[in-house]
Amino acid sequence: MRIIVHRVNTSARLRRVPARYGVEIDLRSRGRRIVLQHEAMEDGEDFSRWLKGFRHGTLILNVKEDGIEDRVRRMVLARGIEDFFFLDLSFPALVRMTRRGERRVAVRVSEYEPLDTALRLRRKAAWVWLDCFTRLAWDRAAAEALATGFKVCVASPEVQGHPVSRIPSFKRALAGFEPAAVCTKVPERWL
Repeated sequence: MRIIVHRVNTSARLRRVPARYGVEIDLRSRGRRIVLQHEAMEDGEDFSRWLKGFRHGTLILNVKEDGIEDRVRRMVLARGIEDFFFLDLSFPALVRMTRRGERRVAVRVSEYEPLDTALRLRRKAAWVWLDCFTRLAWDRAAAEALATGFKVCVASPEVQGHPVSRIPSFKRALAGFEPAAVCTKVPERWL
């Protein structure tokens, strides 16, 4: 299972992440620049500068606004990065990307975002982001439905503000199913 470190939005933070891990980043535009920033209305580090230091595993591109995804994709590919996927694209942007043949996108599944929506995008989207706003929306039927056609990335509970102490219960809920990846703030808890 790939370990992906959540919200690595600066070069300084990227340097502290071991290269064996992947990273998740938040992207926005500021004028003509693409920047790393989770919060709206705030500036951030230039994505082009940040990319120069990226030598890690899977890169999750959490796009925070519509219209920048094509440029972000070109920038990533220009650096020779192939192991990536887009997260949190608006549904129209996600459909647009998949119609162009880009499968490296994630469809969300949670207690609010139904499994059926993801299943309709089988063979179009390569990834499912399994989220946990209040609980892990996961059972044997979901595991079987997603086993063919998708890679699953689990959002670790602390990513949604739950205590780190809930990680063992998530691991138990996933018993018998090996997700492709987990996105976490505490990678050592998933080893």
